[in-house]
Amino acid sequence: MTYRNIHGYVLTRQAAIDAPINATTDVGSNFTVSAITDGIGNVYQWKRNGSNVVGANQPSYIITNINRSNMGDYMCEISNPAIPNFALSTSTKKVLATANLTGRLLVSSTAGATKGEVTLFRITQTNGYDTLATQNVSATGAYTFEKVVLDDYQILGFADTITHIGALPTYYKNSIFWEEADTIRVENNLTDLNIASTFKPTAPEKGAGIITGFFEEPADQTGRAKTNKRVAGAGVAVRRVRNTSRPKEITLELVAYVFTNDEGEFEVPELPVGEYRLNIQYPGYPMDETSFITIPIGQGLQSQVRVAALVDENKIKVTKLVITGLWEQEGYKAQVYPNPAVLTLKVDFDRESPMREINLIDVSGRELHRQRATGLQATIDVSTFEPGIYILQVSEGATRVKAVRVAIARD
Repeated sequence: MTYRNIHGYVLTRQAAIDAPINATTDVGSNFTVSAITDGIGNVYQWKRNGSNVVGANQPSYIITNINRSNMGDYMCEISNPAIPNFALSTSTKKVLATANLTGRLLVSSTAGATKGEVTLFRITQTNGYDTLATQNVSATGAYTFEKVVLDDYQILGFADTITHIGALPTYYKNSIFWEEADTIRVENNLTDLNIASTFKPTAPEKGAGIITGFFEEPADQTGRAKTNKRVAGAGVAVRRVRNTSRPKEITLELVAYVFTNDEGEFEVPELPVGEYRLNIQYPGYPMDETSFITIPIGQGLQSQVRVAALVDENKIKVTKLVITGLWEQEGYKAQVYPNPAVLTLKVDFDRESPMREINLIDVSGRELHRQRATGLQATIDVSTFEPGIYILQVSEGATRVKAVRVAIARD
């Protein structure tokens, strides 16, 4: 609190002389802000976003041809030479310009989607996006977002997948990846914001490989415990890495696009042997390129990979939990049955070993059970475990020789 001595009186900083306002107006129009106060000889100074507006020295100020450069938070300071070192002020008057955005969601170079929806995202300063509006397209694929505050945006179109089989969520102008999409800098009314839909590829080559996983983000933190929550509806794109004739140059071929389910889980099956690049689409959060986003799919039991993805420090970080069926000693054999298991899980080996251990872990990597298994058969009691997917690891001393995915069910 600031105090000033004036002619023997102590005056505190005065409250604003009016109530704050939030107003929007069409881009290019004029808008008047006013400071209503009594007194003779008052001196007025309007400020925008805390800085003086040159020439704005009257009780009212007309914001002419409002646009991104002159919209914002306005406030007027009022002083009087008769009372030195003392001023009144208005409340903040937030005045923002708006524009209309129109375009079409296309399913070919000329044909519009007859059914589908578009979503408007505002790009925020913290990498996340604000979802502002979602609307259905017309029978010609047309859409309009009215009175959009001038700012930076992206628009996502998604043609109805029953009417338009294989359509994928596509950002303006033509990308399934928001990082590669065009940023729409709105400074005026915009037309012809046409989105060319991308479609699922037809994969002529199929294999036995599979990538499964789950996607989480930090939940609202309460107390000391930090918890995560699963993310449903996130897009998961898998692209195959292809070498080109130029050294160290690769191309990425889209082979699959799926969505996380209500439990935040996803599955991409029937992948041939090769190297793949994982990209999870959660607008505003890029993939952490230093994490496990390149996934090798091998032969036989090396073809099954499970990953965990988490929003961390404004990036999506991916961890490879296990390659199921990883053989590190050629010729090592073990049979796991029944799978799914209800009460017990058995493992048969082709030879005895004095150093063998079995370790049962959950998909987050937490150890649940460990036992020695030196003979030709081991039995694990799973009657107390919750139904779900687990990883059974077999180790010989310090070397893990096998890891398989097992399911536990209940009758």
